[in-house]
Amino acid sequence: MLVQWASISKLSKLKALNLSGNTEIRNITPLKELKSLQVLNLSFTYIDSHDFKTFEMLPNLKVLILSDLYMITDISPLSNITNLKILNLSYNTISDITPLEKLTDLIAINLSNNEISDISVLKKLTNLRLINLKCNPINDAEITELKNALPKAIILY
Repeated sequence: MLVQWASISKLSKLKALNLSGNTEIRNITPLKELKSLQVLNLSFTYIDSHDFKTFEMLPNLKVLILSDLYMITDISPLSNITNLKILNLSYNTISDITPLEKLTDLIAINLSNNEISDISVLKKLTNLRLINLKCNPINDAEITELKNALPKAIILY
């Protein structure tokens, strides 16, 4: 049981927070006060994409883990979190990754086990060094194009 969830906002110097598996969390608004937060894991929680706007208020956020969020399909609210270095969106029901286009600082992304077929946007993310696309309906031609566009990246598919 998560006690006094609202009081978490007082931990202003907190750098990492793992709330994975905490199914009592339905609203992450208290996190917006954690301006020093660099790493956040919200996997296996019941937050939805409406909550993603909170991440924009975390200027130092570098690592964001949002795997297994059950009903996540729309990731457009993530498009303005441009300081991210590592993003895990595995095991969701995402099909459109176009909103990731502005996340040019990303060095690693896990998009495995989604419903993604168009990965062309990833070619614009030239800092990517690790890309996990396993268990998505992506054709070989798209993978080849991605490999050619990002020759330094390790691509798992």
